[in-house]
Amino acid sequence: MNNYAPPNAPVASHVNDGMKPKHALIALLILIASLGAVLAFLEARGIAEPGVLQAGSTVAFSVLTFWWFWLDSEAHAYKRSPFLSLGIVALGLIAVPYYLLRSRPKGARLSALGKLLGFILLLVGALIVGSMCGFWLGTL
Repeated sequence: MNNYAPPNAPVASHVNDGMKPKHALIALLILIASLGAVLAFLEARGIAEPGVLQAGSTVAFSVLTFWWFWLDSEAHAYKRSPFLSLGIVALGLIAVPYYLLRSRPKGARLSALGKLLGFILLLVGALIVGSMCGFWLGTL
């Protein structure tokens, strides 16, 4: 079954008020860098990580990932199923590559997975930079 629109299909931009998938990805990068900074700061000061921080960051990461999924599926005119929506939130490491393979036309699937890998590397880089900044601030 073909669930994706042709590359030149019109996008319903009125639905998301100009928000694009890249906005959610930027928010994810900011979240992971901030989380790294806070955790490294706490570590440098010898303060135990509050449980609410872990729970809150997990919820925020899931919400931002779903926000990206929603914006991206709108941009690609892909019909979201309830199970895939749940999978994006609960099992993102499995569901996001699956979604990318299903939502992209043949010929663009490998590129989408490559971009996902690149974004994961950006997340790691943002975490490292945030951690370094937080540790530096914690040792002042």
